[in-house]
Amino acid sequence: MNFADKLKIAAHKFGFAAIGVTHADYSSTIEIYDKWLADGYAAELQYLHKNRYLRTHPKFLLPDVKTIIATAARYPTNPNPENSWGFSTCVSMEDYHEVIRRKLNLLCILIKEEYP
Repeated sequence: MNFADKLKIAAHKFGFAAIGVTHADYSSTIEIYDKWLADGYAAELQYLHKNRYLRTHPKFLLPDVKTIIATAARYPTNPNPENSWGFSTCVSMEDYHEVIRRKLNLLCILIKEEYP
């Protein structure tokens, strides 16, 4: 079993919904991203228009990068149904940034063990 497969198994074990591993090459889909922005899909998220060149090639941001690892996590829609006071879901649960950070740190440990 190659390391990417081991990483995918571990990611699912740690609770990620999906994981992808790919080479850090030039993005051939930047034109699609540009059209997406031009069509207004970014709405008020103006930061998505900034630093466009960084999105064209990962090496502009991290010169020595070789591989991109992307993860996806499910966001609970109603983790506490009896708490229906009209508050946002995020109010009644742990900050998902912290949850994701812990899970990513577990993956980092695995990567560092394989590539010290």
